[in-house]
Amino acid sequence: MKEIALIGLSQSIFFVIILLLKRDKHLKDFLLTGFFLCIGCELLYRFLLFGNSYYYHSRLVLLDIVYWAVFGPILLFYIKSVIVRRLQFKLINLFHLLPLIISLVTVSNYLFNKSFYNSFSHFYNLQTGIFKIGLNIWEFSSPVYLVYAVVILIKHKRNTKNYFSNIERKELNWLFLLTIGFTVFIYVTYSLWIFSEFFPLSLSLKMLTVVLCVYVFVLGVYGYRQESIFLERAFKSNGENQTDSKRRSYQKTFLDPDERELINQKLIDIMLQEKPYLESEITISDLAARLGISVYKLSRVINEDHNHNFFDFINTYRVNEVKLLLTSSKTNDSKIESIAYDCGFNSKSSFYSIFKKHTHLTPTEFKEKFLVNSQIY
Repeated sequence: MKEIALIGLSQSIFFVIILLLKRDKHLKDFLLTGFFLCIGCELLYRFLLFGNSYYYHSRLVLLDIVYWAVFGPILLFYIKSVIVRRLQFKLINLFHLLPLIISLVTVSNYLFNKSFYNSFSHFYNLQTGIFKIGLNIWEFSSPVYLVYAVVILIKHKRNTKNYFSNIERKELNWLFLLTIGFTVFIYVTYSLWIFSEFFPLSLSLKMLTVVLCVYVFVLGVYGYRQESIFLERAFKSNGENQTDSKRRSYQKTFLDPDERELINQKLIDIMLQEKPYLESEITISDLAARLGISVYKLSRVINEDHNHNFFDFINTYRVNEVKLLLTSSKTNDSKIESIAYDCGFNSKSSFYSIFKKHTHLTPTEFKEKFLVNSQIY
């Protein structure tokens, strides 16, 4: 197990180095670097712990204290930095350091009077009152942040379909699965600690070390490559540059039926005549700009008149375009993929998934069914 901790520590150091050497660094890269440093501290502590039980009784427990208090907030801000444009740290953000400050104050008695205690576990078990509350804040704050991070990612996944026509890599599925998996694992670990009479504490520590190693590797590989999403880019259009907040509020609560019908007709006309859906990266703000209306109005018309989010609305037209081309030309599998790209799809996997969702058939099956039906008639 000592070797596994060393592997994880080496991975953390490696990803910190490549992130620091990255040319175009953004806020998300610095936050990810900080997160790897936190996990690296934890894995260093585990490495020393597995190597010599002495470290259970030393001040190096501070690594464990600091890591556990800050990894939750850092991961949360990393997620926000990927999906929020121009994320800035404000004075109120210092509130997120409160768990760390409380933790350090709570354990200061142990750090400066270590000789009075057999181990940190001994110190932990002796605490009562406000110090016990402080230890609980240290122990449970980051797991609470993990749950909050999962909620943010769920909302993000839902929002991407309202603003993008292609959502591959924009949904952050890898980060969502990684975060929710790690969250579940943390709470399972708590359960093992609660029932330590049935599951030895050493087993929980070993499991934590293994999971951290896997976590570091996956987060490092995907996090380095992850581009920012910035949903706010889709919120703005030519019709939303007003400064009067009352007017904007009024627009969001009322849409005249005649105006709504006019917008819908203009939308249908532009979809049929200009075929903007053939552009693979078109967003709702791009389409709203062409129509000369706000994103909110366009989104409402698509949702209420077409019963779709933007993603499904655009891809319905794309699928229909593919169907038209499949039935009007000789195609083989390679030609089908070429048609898909011409119709606005940006990957083979997303095309086949969306096409089957709309038709319940693969493109080849659809083509064969059309040929059979045309021969009958």
